Amino acid sequence: TYATVADASTVIVTVGVTDTNSSLMDQSDVTANLLDLGFGATVSADSYDQSTAVATWTLVGVSVSSNGSLTVTVSARDDAGNKAVEVLGSIIGDNVSPEIVDIGFFDQTKDRFSLVSNGDTMVITATISDLNAGVMEVQDITADMTEFGGGALVNPDTYDQGTYIASWTINSVTVNEGQITVTINYQDNSGNYGGQVTGGIQADSVTPAITGVTILNSSEFSYESVGNGDTVIVTASIFEANIILMTAGDVSANLSELGVANGTDVIAGNLDTTTGIAQWTIN
Repeated sequence: TYATVADASTVIVTVGVTDTNSSLMDQSDVTANLLDLGFGATVSADSYDQSTAVATWTLVGVSVSSNGSLTVTVSARDDAGNKAVEVLGSIIGDNVSPEIVDIGFFDQTKDRFSLVSNGDTMVITATISDLNAGVMEVQDITADMTEFGGGALVNPDTYDQGTYIASWTINSVTVNEGQITVTINYQDNSGNYGGQVTGGIQADSVTPAITGVTILNSSEFSYESVGNGDTVIVTASIFEANIILMTAGDVSANLSELGVANGTDVIAGNLDTTTGIAQWTIN
């Protein structure tokens, strides 16, 4: 199916050889130079089908002499001594295993690379470098997506032969809290196994909890009352396993009763990810 071959493969070479008296020809009349595949310089065909005029060689356990183009030259001579013009065919030798040079994660729903949550759409990419990447296809690559709620042997949705990037899109992922991983297996069309590579991303499946809110009248240093013109500091204690990845923009408060214009959804002025305390100051 593919025009590549690695050491120890089995290669079948066929060539059409027509002659006015092809019914008198046999495999000994057709020879091939198979040195590039580890065989002889003048190898007779294993068979010659007189009805189809096709000569065949079955080469078991080829020895690939180099990476790159390998040439087979076929010669034929009929019983009258008439010699055909030699025909050349080629196949790509490939003894180099592919290599994954990068695995990337992108939470498309929340436009972020470092964290994924339940229900989000996740895009996973792998850059796979190979000597003959131009003939690699999606079926040569699989990924274990079980920790994202997918299957154990999932082919990529696409593989770009120009950029060498394989891509999977998982809609509405199902994840558990903590570090989750994907393991990618790959081999090229010549059968060279590249092994498996694992990459991971932090998953957040637990909703954050607000464990306490305080309102301080800093003008009077009072937690009990506030008057017009006073400065008020509102703090909220937030418990979140991945709080280090949160920002003040992720926390908001309804401050309308403290006289804040358009105060129904006010983003925190500060979030200390060490203590988990968000703060708003109202002057």
